[in-house]
Amino acid sequence: MMLAIMRSGTWEWALFFHVLGALVLIGSVAVVSAAALVAGRGRPDGAVALRRLAFRTLLFLVVPSFVLLRATAEWVRGEDGFADEVAWINVGYIVTDAGLIVLLVLIFLGWRSARAAARSEGGPPLSGRILSVVAPLYLVALLVALWAMTTKPD
Repeated sequence: MMLAIMRSGTWEWALFFHVLGALVLIGSVAVVSAAALVAGRGRPDGAVALRRLAFRTLLFLVVPSFVLLRATAEWVRGEDGFADEVAWINVGYIVTDAGLIVLLVLIFLGWRSARAAARSEGGPPLSGRILSVVAPLYLVALLVALWAMTTKPD
């Protein structure tokens, strides 16, 4: 069994940054998911901080890592010359194309959740409950894409 393939060429850094972007994206979406889930079950004072953490993580980690992932994916694909019908690449495109829309929804929900939690004394806002469902679903989709990229099933 071959464990690794040595890649030669000028695009090794692009592949490195692609993998880095993917791992930071998965980790930061996991943080958003955990913060949203715990905020829905925790004390109101801690929930405000967790919702704020989720929103700031979306802005400062998820968005830049998503951009890094997509930009370097195109760079690697252009340099390596993969065919269009490769299944594992198509999985990555499906998850990231749909993920852009999901990411915009997550940012809106995170903003509304942090804003509503800071103003109200009641239970978790509706946007926070929706965020605690959508973020873990997006995390599962990213993990499926990670599986497809690492195992390359065909």
